[in-house]
Order: sequence, then C-alpha cells, then structure tokens
Amino acid sequence: MVRRALPKDQRDLIVKKYQSGEGYKKISKELDISWNTVKAVIIKWRKYGAPLTLPTTGRPSKCDEKIRKLDKEAVKRPTGKAVVRRELPKDQRDLIVKRYQSGEGYKRISKELDISWNTVKAVIIKWRKYGTTLTLPRTGRPYKCNEKTTRKLVKEAAKRPTATLKELQEYLASTGCVVHVTTISRILHMSGLWGRAARLKTFLKKNLKDQLNFAKTQHSRANCVEIPEVTEPEGSREKQIDQS
Repeated sequence: MVRRALPKDQRDLIVKKYQSGEGYKKISKELDISWNTVKAVIIKWRKYGAPLTLPTTGRPSKCDEKIRKLDKEAVKRPTGKAVVRRELPKDQRDLIVKRYQSGEGYKRISKELDISWNTVKAVIIKWRKYGTTLTLPRTGRPYKCNEKTTRKLVKEAAKRPTATLKELQEYLASTGCVVHVTTISRILHMSGLWGRAARLKTFLKKNLKDQLNFAKTQHSRANCVEIPEVTEPEGSREKQIDQS
C-alpha cells in the first residue's frame, strides 16, 4: 500500500469538522479516513495555522526529473534470481557523491539509482573521511606466498612427510620466496597437514603383553652373561669390626 498525501479539500473538511466540535474518532468514521491521519492533519493545522503541504527542509535539488531518469537508467542493475555482491564502479560512486553534493539525501539517491541505502551511505562516509571515492589500499604488507608457491609447498610437504619446517623453509628460499617457519606451519595447517606424534601408552594390557614377550625373547637366560658371585674371605668382616 503506497502512502499518498490527502487532497487539500479533505484536509480543509477535517479542520472544519474539528472546529465545529467533532472529535478525532467521529471525523475518522464519517470520512472513512485513518484516525492517525485525522490527528496528524489537526496537529499540523494547530501548529502552523494551515493544513497546506509544507516545503521540504534544505534547498531544492538542482537535478530535474529528466536527469534523474537518465541516471537511473544508466546504473540500472540486471534483474536475476541471485545477485552477486560486487564493488560499485567508480563512475557510480562519483555519481552518488555528485548527487549528495547537490543536496539529495541517502534515501532519495538510493531510490533513484536503484542502489542499496547502506551502500550509498558507505560511499558518502568514505568520501567525507578520505576525500576520494577510489578503492583504498589494504592495511599491512602484501602476502609473500602466492597461490603457486603455496601449492608447491603443500606438494613438497606431502611428498616428504618427515621433512622439518627448516628444510621446507630452505626449499622455499631456493624458489625465491623467503618466509618464516611460522608462516610455513600456518600454510600447512590451513591445507590440512599436521605434524603429530603417537602417544606412548605403555600401561595398556596389549602393550604390556608385547613388552613381556620382548623381554622373554630378547633377554632370555641364554643371551645373558653370568656374573660370578664374589665371596668374602672368612674372618675379614670380624677384623673390620675390631679395627673400628
């Protein structure tokens, strides 16, 4: 349902009935007009002394209807089921800023150019902050490893699973990409490669049996070297006690 302004004769009739002593509900019921609309017309009449449509705030727009129609056709989006989010072209961003400088608001620009209100707001905020509509460079330094180097590293790590991070670092340095071992570790983790070691579970029943079998086979009596028993001469212990 599109909201439209009431004709002037209806607004005058509402005010006339109100001056004659009728209330909001009675006027609304007799004229078949919303109670809130009747209330708004009367409040406006009591505040400004006339039920006329007041002019909009700010100066009028410099763009006429023909220019707005041409702009809307120039940036009209193709209609489709799935709309992929893409960066606005620079000419569209410049057009948004130009219309904003001419006195138009976010909603009006959004409606006439068929661009999201949030997108229009973001473009204008960025222009007011940085003074440009160009795409700003990202923060921080660029990524050292490109996709080709990353694929090489993952392939080499899969081929040599026992290779250390230091060895992989030297391999990358030979290809012309010098990075830290932490970077290599992060790339491998993102690719699903992890360096893990099995836990030692010595007290499991199965492991205890295997250890016992190993002790019986490898350390049997036949493989042991017998150490002769050393016996002390008789009376040596008594002499030591007497001397003490």
